[in-house]
Amino acid sequence: MERGLKTLLPLALGVLTAEAALGLVNNFALVLYVKDHLGLSARFAGRAISLFLLVEMLAKAPGGHLSDKLGRKPLLLFAMALAALVPASLPFVAALEPHLIVPLRIIDGLAFGCFWPAAVAAIADAAPPGRRAEAMSIFYLAYVLGIALGPPLGSLSFWTGRLDAPFITASLLLLLSALFFGLSPTGGKGGIVKVGPPLQKEGDRRSAATAPIWAILLVTALQSMGIIALVSILPLLAEHVYGLKRETMGLFFFGPAVLVGLFAPFLGRLADRMGEERAVKVGLLLVTALMWAFTQARHPIHVGVVATALALAYMLAVPAWLSIIASVGGERHKGMALGGMGTVQGLGAMIGPLLGTDLWERGHLLPLYATAITFTLSLLIVTLTVRAPKMV
Repeated sequence: MERGLKTLLPLALGVLTAEAALGLVNNFALVLYVKDHLGLSARFAGRAISLFLLVEMLAKAPGGHLSDKLGRKPLLLFAMALAALVPASLPFVAALEPHLIVPLRIIDGLAFGCFWPAAVAAIADAAPPGRRAEAMSIFYLAYVLGIALGPPLGSLSFWTGRLDAPFITASLLLLLSALFFGLSPTGGKGGIVKVGPPLQKEGDRRSAATAPIWAILLVTALQSMGIIALVSILPLLAEHVYGLKRETMGLFFFGPAVLVGLFAPFLGRLADRMGEERAVKVGLLLVTALMWAFTQARHPIHVGVVATALALAYMLAVPAWLSIIASVGGERHKGMALGGMGTVQGLGAMIGPLLGTDLWERGHLLPLYATAITFTLSLLIVTLTVRAPKMV
């Protein structure tokens, strides 16, 4: 990583640790604790997670607006400090009254609703001129690795023999995230110091690729819904279709995530050199083709190879797509624009688990086809609406 992009490292580490904490609680610890320790149904845990997603979705647009007004760092520090209180207190509060998990999840949703638009906008602010897609690839790398780290960290924490160990681990991760954000270089209100050289020569600067707002909203919702629909039943697919054991499936999916991480900076640089329009279209074309191939894979090795290639292709497309989204609101309203996109993404994320689990009951492979269809529709919309940038 070159000197200019090294200043993004504290932000990326903050995102990674925050996402690891969230994945540990939402995708691993909460449902086990609610079902096995509190004696409540898994459905209650699912509703608690859905409530979190609803509050997070509603809070993203106001959170983005606050990050524009108050500054990225103050809001990030506040959000992580508030979020850290929830996992640590959850086992004690739930022991008194299990249904008090509900207000805790509301607080958690508010904290993360403020966190995401501020974090993405901070990275977009800090990106050197002409290298925003590369900077976004670093953000997405942190996001992917955080998702991959959550379940393994949860498994390791259970080795302590304490039922509250995963929640304490999550709180420590969130405090560590606050520390990383505190180390990030700040600029003026709502900004981070911009550093590093542009890739283009002066006089050859381009504005961001453009797309109609309806297309951005629709593609963002479709991709979020399709991905979460698949992720929500991925453990079931791994066990019942691909024949993986529960003890090893976490490591099986962690390996490809690490491999993707190694190539993420290169793919971000490639996206910048290709230009946002071409990177989004080529990346989505590859993702769509590989997703249809994924529907036919059955052997674990074949699944791993296709899944890794799919993730690499997505890493080419998504930083450029985030860069296009970041340009919608202009410099003064970047946080609010990203918050609005986050709200739409959250709506897709709320529908995704309902869609994925319902289709699973109707046929184990149907969620795979549904995700492939959402990416096909996204590719069609992007191909027809995304336009090359103008010279400025």
